[in-house]
Amino acid sequence: MKTRYRWSLAWLLACAAPSGCIVGIADPVDGGDDGGEQPADGSQMSDAPGASDGPDSSEASDAPQDSAGDGATVEGGDGGGGVDAPVESGIDAPGDVAAQDAPPLTHYVVFATSAAYMGNLGGLSGADQKCQTLANGKLTGTFKAWLSDSNTSAATHLTTHGTLPYVLVDETLVANDWTDLTSGTLQHMIDLDESGNQVATADVCSGYGGHYVWTDSNDDGTIFNTAQSCLNWMSAASTDNGSTGSASLNQATSYWSDWCNLQSCDTPASLYCVQQ
Repeated sequence: MKTRYRWSLAWLLACAAPSGCIVGIADPVDGGDDGGEQPADGSQMSDAPGASDGPDSSEASDAPQDSAGDGATVEGGDGGGGVDAPVESGIDAPGDVAAQDAPPLTHYVVFATSAAYMGNLGGLSGADQKCQTLANGKLTGTFKAWLSDSNTSAATHLTTHGTLPYVLVDETLVANDWTDLTSGTLQHMIDLDESGNQVATADVCSGYGGHYVWTDSNDDGTIFNTAQSCLNWMSAASTDNGSTGSASLNQATSYWSDWCNLQSCDTPASLYCVQQ
């Protein structure tokens, strides 16, 4: 067996002797099972420590080796040493948790908006957004405007033709179902806003008391007049016209949807919003 030495620091010191550096005496370390000590004369120590036999590969450190050479941990593989990639726990992140089932729908809510708008609604989609904005935080579900333009009727625009009752915010019955809603006669006027407040009335439309609501729709949801939608709800000009219903007239008539026509588009009016 070979003897390995713990070399004295003196070996590292330079000397001026002609024969070269004189190294210090190394303490022998047990080199194997023969227990013998190796002579410590100069001939045995002529080799520098760096030239001594290195450790056997079997004695090499088991510490992880950085294959990248820059101290970065190498991930992956099964050879050990690198930090394993995170193991999925099976627990979904908050955004991945499936939404709990919503309670079954028992009715559809309808309301007249508390805000009044001129005819430049931003088209049908802009009117829908106004309905949804007012409903958010007060009501659940998706709301769209009961509104026609020169191309699309309210009945087509509202894609849900429900078989459940249509009710006000306070659950007052307006219609038993879509067929009843478009029959020409309502069970109750749509005269509450998104918060359940009564809409205001005024002396409008040739002296009739009412509350303007932009519709351009007959009571069955068809288009009232293709020339009376404030240029497809993009105009607030006094020279353009739109047709309105009233949120506060007798529910036994069609006036709730087709009441006053040829209203100038700079007239403020509400919208009817219907849950989908």
